[in-house]
Amino acid sequence: VQWHDQGGETPQDLPRLVENRLSYNQTAPVLAIVHLGTNNLGKNDASRCRMAIDTAIQTLRTAMPRTHIAWLTIVHEHVREKENNT
Repeated sequence: VQWHDQGGETPQDLPRLVENRLSYNQTAPVLAIVHLGTNNLGKNDASRCRMAIDTAIQTLRTAMPRTHIAWLTIVHEHVREKENNT
């Protein structure tokens, strides 16, 4: 199990992140759990966010074809702020 926190990253950063990790580890993981996209909400409309996520998932599938991919739910910053203030 490895944790790679890259705060502030967006789905557009994923190809670089995957390339860096695979060059470092040399072996693709069995499971990749991804939480990206929150930084896109509010800056882009939902359809552009969805397209970026679809592209990012395809990037993972191409780079790591045997890896199972789980994409975590994206929570908009305003929702998280509201939850933290209640």
